Amino acid sequence: MKILTFLILFVPFFINAQPIEPRRYVVKNWNLDDGLPQSTVNTILQTHDGYIWLTTFGGLVRFNGVDFTVFNRSNSLGMLNDRVTYLFEDRDYGLWVSSEKGVILYKNGLFKTYTEKDGFPDGISCWIKQDKNGTIWASTINSIYKFIDERFVVQPPIHNDELRRKAIGGEGDFWFANEKVVSCVIDGKPVQCFDMVAQTRAVVMDVEADEKGTIWIATDSDGLFKFSDNNFVHFTVKDGLCTNTLRVIFIDEEGKVWVTGIGGISCIDPKDNDSIYNITRDEGLTDPDVINMTQDDEGNYWVGTVTGGLTRLRKSIITVYNEKQGLLNSKLLSICFKKNGTLIIGTNAGGIYELTKGKISYSYLNKYLRSLIVWSIFEDSKKRIWIGAGDIILVEGNKVRYFKPKKKEEFSWVFSIYEDREGTIWFGTNTGLFYFLNDKMEEFTTENNSPIKDARCIYEDGERNLWVGTTNGLYKIKGNNIDYLGSIKGPGTSYIRAIYQDKEGTMWFGSYGGGIIRLKENKYDVITAKDGLFDNIVSHIVEDDSGYFWMGCNRGISRVAKKELNDFADGKINKVNVTSFGKAEGMMTVETNGGFQPSAVKDAGGKIYFPTVNGLAVVDPHKIFVNTKIPEVHIEKFLIEGKEYNNVLKETVSIPFDSADVQIEYTALSFRDIKKVKFKYKIEGYDKDWVDAGTRRSAYYTKLPPGKNEFTVIASNNSNIWNTKGASVSFIIMPPFWMTWWFRTIIIITFFSVGPIYYRRIQVLKKEKQQHEKFSKELIMSQEQERSRIAAELHDSLGQNILIMKNHALLALEALSSDPAVEKHLSELSNEASETLDEVRKISYNLRPYQIDRFGLTESLRSMLKDLSAASLLNIKYAIDNIDGIIPKEFEINVYRLVQESLNNVIKHANAAAVNVEIRNNENEIVITVEDDGSGFDVEAVQSVENKIGGIGISGMIERAKISGALLNIKSIPGTGTKVILTFPKS
Repeated sequence: MKILTFLILFVPFFINAQPIEPRRYVVKNWNLDDGLPQSTVNTILQTHDGYIWLTTFGGLVRFNGVDFTVFNRSNSLGMLNDRVTYLFEDRDYGLWVSSEKGVILYKNGLFKTYTEKDGFPDGISCWIKQDKNGTIWASTINSIYKFIDERFVVQPPIHNDELRRKAIGGEGDFWFANEKVVSCVIDGKPVQCFDMVAQTRAVVMDVEADEKGTIWIATDSDGLFKFSDNNFVHFTVKDGLCTNTLRVIFIDEEGKVWVTGIGGISCIDPKDNDSIYNITRDEGLTDPDVINMTQDDEGNYWVGTVTGGLTRLRKSIITVYNEKQGLLNSKLLSICFKKNGTLIIGTNAGGIYELTKGKISYSYLNKYLRSLIVWSIFEDSKKRIWIGAGDIILVEGNKVRYFKPKKKEEFSWVFSIYEDREGTIWFGTNTGLFYFLNDKMEEFTTENNSPIKDARCIYEDGERNLWVGTTNGLYKIKGNNIDYLGSIKGPGTSYIRAIYQDKEGTMWFGSYGGGIIRLKENKYDVITAKDGLFDNIVSHIVEDDSGYFWMGCNRGISRVAKKELNDFADGKINKVNVTSFGKAEGMMTVETNGGFQPSAVKDAGGKIYFPTVNGLAVVDPHKIFVNTKIPEVHIEKFLIEGKEYNNVLKETVSIPFDSADVQIEYTALSFRDIKKVKFKYKIEGYDKDWVDAGTRRSAYYTKLPPGKNEFTVIASNNSNIWNTKGASVSFIIMPPFWMTWWFRTIIIITFFSVGPIYYRRIQVLKKEKQQHEKFSKELIMSQEQERSRIAAELHDSLGQNILIMKNHALLALEALSSDPAVEKHLSELSNEASETLDEVRKISYNLRPYQIDRFGLTESLRSMLKDLSAASLLNIKYAIDNIDGIIPKEFEINVYRLVQESLNNVIKHANAAAVNVEIRNNENEIVITVEDDGSGFDVEAVQSVENKIGGIGISGMIERAKISGALLNIKSIPGTGTKVILTFPKS
């Protein structure tokens, strides 16, 4: 308690007495780790094609937003020096580069260096400009040179009062300085205009004129001079500059004047009475020793430093207040506007703060706190302040009341505070729902006395229904009736963090993990990240004045048109387009803090305030920058099997068929938010539709077919503005020789000359094959017919004769039964006749199973398997479907023989313990399987032996199956058994 009292009483003394103004710019830095060849960036320039170019002491550098391409002596013929200092692009897109050993011109992919032999002094760097007539000028600290007939010629500045008056009047081409003399090129002549000796002892570093003709002069130690209306105005550190040691002047598209120097950058706004804003290390500069800066065509500022590499500045979309602005604790929980426009802020263990007119202060309310953890804070319609901080605290004027729990566990944490239209104050706590009415604090319970626990948000709709979102579902209260709506269908929708009703009466719910939920006409629709939503966590829902929903989540802040959400829920579109905001837009952290109420709020001017885990994030929807600049799209590399073929970027090239693995690297030059640049590509005629590459900057194709291909890539910027023309490259995949015209010509000639002979030979072979198949079929059928005839003869003739002999023997035995010797012989004769009769029947049945004709194929197969099972030591299992009437009658014997042969092979050769037979009558085919667990064999080897010795085992089975219209497949590996599969397609 003593520690808490100390913090409450003395914490204001620890707050910065002069808080820093919130950052206006978001800073992004690139250095050696990102690919820069050297840390000093001397000049920055955006060329006509959209690339950012840099001069460094490690070479000339081209930047596409992701990768740095370095040009130096080792890889660029004609470039004689790597220490380059200045850049200028002329009207013909030539890139002029100043180096420590001459001037370099880069044009049409070629480098040329102008040195002392071309009139330019060796070892001196310079700046380069172009006048209205197109003439190139180069200025050193002592001299100025004019580029005439491929040579640099010294042009001493002249004195000419008339030209001086014209230059000061704004008719000059450009300004430059030598030591303290300020000159201007006008009408093709360098004219002296000012001698700064009277104004300063410092050396003039740079001179620029703005659109109004005002001349700005930067010095190396005496700040900045402004010349207008024949008067000089002097700016130094005393006037607000961050440094007096200046280098370069830059005037942006808004007319603001930027000066760089040792200590940072100062921005002077002539439209705001020359107000000055400084960008230093406090703003985020990694190196405040700034050499130069420029602005690209999307409004980004680019800064070159001495040791910090390349820096990009972009205006903050989101303003953040944290420790540097006066918050001792930046972990915000609850925020609320008072009626006087002051924002009161509850923090996690930091107490309460107030934001008034952009200034943070430590609130007087802290003296009433017993806990610095302020879960919720709210001002009601009577201007009373309610605070949820352990107890429920009511501050009314100078009076304070504490509502302690009746039970120890009651409202330890007060997560939400809300006032309905009747003036009732509601409190959502971890243990239940409470309300304050008629100066009494009561708990709201259901008929069975069940409390609504862990209430995180409360909202009264237009019909006076009170909605309560909890960690365990949604409740709706009407009078004393309560409906538990539970969890809406969908994962993560049981934890409701935000509730909002729009002007049309539609209810919207933000969930912790289940996206945003729409309730319209008693129907719930869930919209999640897979539908285009930025995140499935929606902790806040605030509608701006233009019909956009602003939502806070753990990944940042997002904006989506309410119309798109409705269109998706109504099935009119299949995805919603969402704009996200995070660190790139100015947030210190992307995580907003949710689950407390009041939370995200909107002020009278439309600005929206979000509590985050690192400060207060403020966004003005009216000032959201929509990047309308269509991004330039370029194809940077064309690789085949990993080898670069960049001449394809200039002309169509041919690629061998066997090297058709193609990789194409491309880029889009949009620098405002590089991570949000997206691509689509396709090869016309090969890809059915555009390939959505997302943020990927490479396309891969493997084994493209022969022919001409045109690859096109298109891209969008961070605001989803597409360059639909994109960039294209054409290349030809050469056909293999067998697809070439000359090869096809040879084939055609060969075909017409040799074709008829070949055709006749094919017909002969085909006829021979047909005759062979016919012969095989006739042979097998004749064999079966002969077997059938022999079987009939054996069964009908020989069997009948043996049966008569047996009957005679039996009659004789009855007649001569008194003679034992005769009886013995007759008895033996009768037995032999019976055995012979059985053998004859057995042979007859093997030659032609009588069951096929009498009972059908199915029964004859069952009978065979039953007899084998009884007579063999094999464990025979079988399952047989009815296949009668499906296989043509003339082929039934073939099926029987194939099964019989398969089983005989198992018994004779397999050394198997078990065999499984299945006959399945499937929808489209009959499948017969005979599978054993025997020793197996090499099928190809056995067939090879059979072919050599003329065997007909496997070959005969295959032939029998073939003529029956079936397919026989024998699967066997030595040691693993054998599987015979016979398949009969159903016609």
